[in-house]
Amino acid sequence: MLYVVGSILLNSRERIKHLRDNLKSMEPIKDVLQWDFNIDGKYASKAEELIKSVWPNANITSDGQSTYYKVIKGQLDRAEQSVGENGSAFFWLEDHWFVCTEPQRANELFQNFQNGKADVLTISHLKTSWERKSLLGAQNTTPSFIEYEVSNKTQPQVWEKYPKAYVTGLPCVYRIGFAQKLLEFNKVDTDSEKRPHGYELTPSKAKQFFEEHGGFIEWVARFHVFREVFKRNKHARALEYKDAKSLLKFREKGLFS
Repeated sequence: MLYVVGSILLNSRERIKHLRDNLKSMEPIKDVLQWDFNIDGKYASKAEELIKSVWPNANITSDGQSTYYKVIKGQLDRAEQSVGENGSAFFWLEDHWFVCTEPQRANELFQNFQNGKADVLTISHLKTSWERKSLLGAQNTTPSFIEYEVSNKTQPQVWEKYPKAYVTGLPCVYRIGFAQKLLEFNKVDTDSEKRPHGYELTPSKAKQFFEEHGGFIEWVARFHVFREVFKRNKHARALEYKDAKSLLKFREKGLFS
């Protein structure tokens, strides 16, 4: 089971459309997803309705007062109680949407991650990750993922070429126990605001994290698990908006799995 966690603000029609498209694109893997999510804003009730139309047992809150730290801590604690600290959590963002382009391979990758030893599974921003993470030196390569050791011994090889490269980011899949460790490490930043700024490991914070907690194992997917889609701010790493919409239409007609 992959817990979908996060806290978002929905005050625009465009973002509720992004959510609707996200849900459609994630339906092929709906059986492996469990939502424990916080949504605040004008369209919070509509968003809850959309999510529960696909996942009736989703736990959706509308906490507009608590900090990001408190909201995420509650979600991760509940996930741990349900599946243990070795379970998986997908930190989801609302600023753009994702298309699950290969559902069957995605399901297999999630299952392998669940049974594996990695703490981090990178499934988006992949063109960037394929370029930068390769500098770490692969520990293992499979048809679905490449395994890296991320530590104070390997990460400087990335920073030498990309000094501002983050070590961890969002959106991403984390082992629940590791996600809790990150949350506590970043408490000063995440307990002072309502959005996820501060949860990621910037270069300066990563050096301290390595000193206190050591390194970790990361898997980087070799295929686009959740392909990013932008309507206006186009990125080279993203799928064209019109192509993403066409994919959803084909699925609705049963022409594409």
